Amino acid sequence: MSSDTTERISHLGAIFKDLAILLETPEAADRWLKAPNRYFDGHSALDVMLEGRLADIIRVRQYLDAQRGG
Repeated sequence: MSSDTTERISHLGAIFKDLAILLETPEAADRWLKAPNRYFDGHSALDVMLEGRLADIIRVRQYLDAQRGG
């Protein structure tokens, strides 16, 4: 496995953990991922991550980390 793939998996795992901490149910996390978000210029977090760049995945993680107070 390449280091890029490993880093992406690590960030996605952290996003999953953040969502589990911030939101009460997996359904709420799914809704959040798909909902338009002002921070992402009206795009959903899922749309941002699907752009394919590592920086986009990191951007979503940083947003969620900040929401947790981290």
